[in-house]
Amino acid sequence: MIKPSQLITVALLAAALTSPARPAAKPEPWVEVSTPHFRAVSNAGEKQARRVARQFEQIRAVFQTLMPNARLDAGEPITIFAVKDEKSLRQLLPEYWERKGQTRPAGEFVSSMERNYVALRVDVSGKDWRNSTPRPGLPKKRSLSANPACSIFSSCAPRR
Repeated sequence: MIKPSQLITVALLAAALTSPARPAAKPEPWVEVSTPHFRAVSNAGEKQARRVARQFEQIRAVFQTLMPNARLDAGEPITIFAVKDEKSLRQLLPEYWERKGQTRPAGEFVSSMERNYVALRVDVSGKDWRNSTPRPGLPKKRSLSANPACSIFSSCAPRR
């Protein structure tokens, strides 16, 4: 399990390393979008960052409706690194690419005492998302949704 401080360090390092030393190349732009409960940071553009933040807010609302007594607020907004592709996620979570044949997630939730983080790919959707990140205890075919926020949020939501 990767620590949140390591995730932030890796994210900043990845952003620095992906900026080529050649003056002709532009550094990759990152955008930040905030909602009441989430902060989406993305290299896939503002539209994708807003979509991901909206999806997480929608799934949070579903959990709040289904479990009205659950404590869903973590204090600080959850930071979501919504990356554009597998290469970007590999820079954030390199341990999943260290061994050949190892499962490579489309997203990961990391929790600490101070903050909660999510790293996920925005280029994976529908069947591809469900098959790349099966929920513990559920067969792949019984996936709840093609919304990646559903899979990630359900792994961090409180249990009844």
